[in-house]
Amino acid sequence: MEDYAVGLLKSMLEIYSPTGLEDRLARFLEGELRRLGFEAYRDLEGNVIARLGPSEPYVLLCSHMDTVRGRLPVRVVDGYITGRGAVDAKGPLASMIVAASLYAKRGGRLGVVVAAVVDEEGLSRGIKRVVEDLPKPICAFFGEPSNTYGVTVGYKGSLTARIEVRTETGHVASHSLYDNAAEVAYEAWLRVKEGALRRSSSSRFNSLDAVLTHISTARRPGVVPDRCTLHVNLRLPPSMRCEEAWRLVVDACSRTLKAHPRARVEASLVDCVEAFEAPPTSLAVRALQRAIIRVLGRRPMLLRKTGTGDVNVAARRWDVPMAVYGPGDSSLDHTPHERLSISDYLSSIRVYEAALWELEALLGGPRVG
Repeated sequence: MEDYAVGLLKSMLEIYSPTGLEDRLARFLEGELRRLGFEAYRDLEGNVIARLGPSEPYVLLCSHMDTVRGRLPVRVVDGYITGRGAVDAKGPLASMIVAASLYAKRGGRLGVVVAAVVDEEGLSRGIKRVVEDLPKPICAFFGEPSNTYGVTVGYKGSLTARIEVRTETGHVASHSLYDNAAEVAYEAWLRVKEGALRRSSSSRFNSLDAVLTHISTARRPGVVPDRCTLHVNLRLPPSMRCEEAWRLVVDACSRTLKAHPRARVEASLVDCVEAFEAPPTSLAVRALQRAIIRVLGRRPMLLRKTGTGDVNVAARRWDVPMAVYGPGDSSLDHTPHERLSISDYLSSIRVYEAALWELEALLGGPRVG
């Protein structure tokens, strides 16, 4: 199992799959899952859906194929494997695939569906298709790095908005006669940021964060900018819904327009997903906690992250127990230093398999495996 597992992950890392370019990895995984005995296919969005065991009841194991851009060399050195996606999230996805295969081969009674999805680093097109197409599972595990002994029970929500400003233009030598679209847009951003700061607290997880992610304007020498576009991202605490966060953006634009009545200031909502929190007593959380104690012999940690994941989308559609788990140090996400401990990766496979057995026991069947 160990040689196969490391070989599988290495092959996945060698296939570069940034968001929007997941097809080659999807074709590889579809073939590999079939060789492991899964019924596997690719859906209309490009996700790979693979099933073992009975169709119902089933447990969903979901992680993503896409990574951020930026190639990294794939190497196995000193007990670590490096490569883009080793942590986020090809390591967790590979551990799910191997664990599901082991569970089924050893007689697990629950059906298991592995979903390798696209666009998690984008607008979550993949998981949005999954929750539309698949029947509701009895439980769902999502694969993201949690340092092998942690169980993630909370993610912040995320709102992405576009702010567009248009003004009349003129010569830069007479700039005082005109509203500068770039400066007006930046004022709107500062008002958004000010609104977020009013919602800050000593806990980052419970604070509203605002980030300016993109700014663009037509560059014409000697001319006052007459058009500017901003993209902003808000990370929402569980206490804030999308509607309230959107009102904050709209209010910032309204106040900016009041200060510059000759300008046109418009906000448009690109995407928003609510925050996710799982109760510690959730079936999914308990199964993973028991598995970590059983496999690793240590106390599990419950984590709440300031990021946002596909679990946020699924939780809005399916009212079932969910939790997030996987190998890897999440501080290495999206960095040029992404690497995964092979020992932790192999341990996570055993934890995921044990979690499936624990889940079966919690649902009333005998615990084996």
